[in-house]
Amino acid sequence: MDILLGTLHRGERYRVLQAQTTEKLIAIPLVEWPFWLAFGFWSLWPESRTPVFEFEAIPFSSREMVLIALSIHYFGSALAKRVLTRQPSASPQKAAVALLKPWHFYLPLATAGLVLYAAVSLTTSGLDERNQLAMGYTLVLVGCACLLAYGLVANLSRAALRRFLWRLAVAIAAVGLLYTAVTFFSVGIGGIRSQANSIAGEVGVGRATGPLFGASTGYFILLPALAYAIQQLFLDKSLFKGVVVFSLLLTLMSLGSRGSIICISIFFIFAFFSIKNKKQAAIAALLTLLLMVPAAGLVSSQAGRVTDRFQSFEASARTESYTTSLAIMENRNAEMNLLGSGYGSIWAWYLPLHDRDSDLMWTPFGYLLFQPHSTFLLLWVELGLIGGFYFLMLWAVLLLSMTENFKQALYPLFNCGIAASGFAMFFDTFLIMGAVLSTVWWIFLFGSLSINAQKPIRPHSP
Repeated sequence: MDILLGTLHRGERYRVLQAQTTEKLIAIPLVEWPFWLAFGFWSLWPESRTPVFEFEAIPFSSREMVLIALSIHYFGSALAKRVLTRQPSASPQKAAVALLKPWHFYLPLATAGLVLYAAVSLTTSGLDERNQLAMGYTLVLVGCACLLAYGLVANLSRAALRRFLWRLAVAIAAVGLLYTAVTFFSVGIGGIRSQANSIAGEVGVGRATGPLFGASTGYFILLPALAYAIQQLFLDKSLFKGVVVFSLLLTLMSLGSRGSIICISIFFIFAFFSIKNKKQAAIAALLTLLLMVPAAGLVSSQAGRVTDRFQSFEASARTESYTTSLAIMENRNAEMNLLGSGYGSIWAWYLPLHDRDSDLMWTPFGYLLFQPHSTFLLLWVELGLIGGFYFLMLWAVLLLSMTENFKQALYPLFNCGIAASGFAMFFDTFLIMGAVLSTVWWIFLFGSLSINAQKPIRPHSP
């Protein structure tokens, strides 16, 4: 089938891809079952009822234990598959290309290197033994989230990957719709309802939230899912796919997150300027806006105060925390700015996340939030040049995926959605905190990179 795709016109290839994506959508391959069972657990089982184990007075959630086990399974099977099916390259030129530009851009290796450097830096971070152990555990989760996603994507064939990503987008839409219904329409789903009520009590307004994602973090995976769903809607203009797109937009609106509005706007900008087919980009923007209006109206009719958050982009606590972080960097020597102060030296966030009296902590330079609310800030302040280089490498990969759009990529909107969601790392500590959410985002990223690398192969001329 992949050889055949190389001989087809672009429009014909879209129709073939649409058929590959939709056929046997419900017939889930055996290799995916462990992930879907875990996804159901992560999405539907309330955190308040999730078993938590303690070691050295440090809490370990069973949600994270499942993630670690899955990462060992999928990454191990991907390595075994690579070793057992490895074949000599047809030419030294192809071997050089595969070595210099692999489809994953060495992101799993780079992430493992970052985790190792951060683990070594823990010894100089000035933490007590309990906090060192807790922050070391978070590094295990950072590495496992990336390796799980890589292993899962590497284990799927081309057609299977496209079907899997569509199933994932549909699943996220269904989960988001459930959280929205629980939050705004008083649907009673046990602990999920209790969690939504707890968030409403903290912020004074109902916002869609649940075990899989919170109100301030959900857009990190909802936007890539939305981009993939819109792309699928172009392949097959079916009512069901339109409902999926609407459900994702409704959830995004019900989050009440200013970051989501910013990232959606960036998604439209990327789509307009990077996709050669301006008609497709314009239709995608118009379609999204047409669906966003009733979604926003439905949310505001149920909880008008959610829209108040969209009208104000002030976040005084975060602004003060960012200012204090810059002051800390300005008042330390060049060597520490180069090497970093050590992972957890400024934000030892894991233990306060589970038991804290306040989100703020005092330093000689001003108040800081217990976590930086910025992946970039944490990597640069605590891990120095190594952390900054990793962040730049990650962004280089995101931007390179955008360049595929100039080559008429088959999934240009999906590439735009992944790149736009990357801006969320400036607003919150994604990839470092929230291992389950990070896993799903990594799956979308590796899925996008794998699809971009799957160039149609033209048969040799007779």
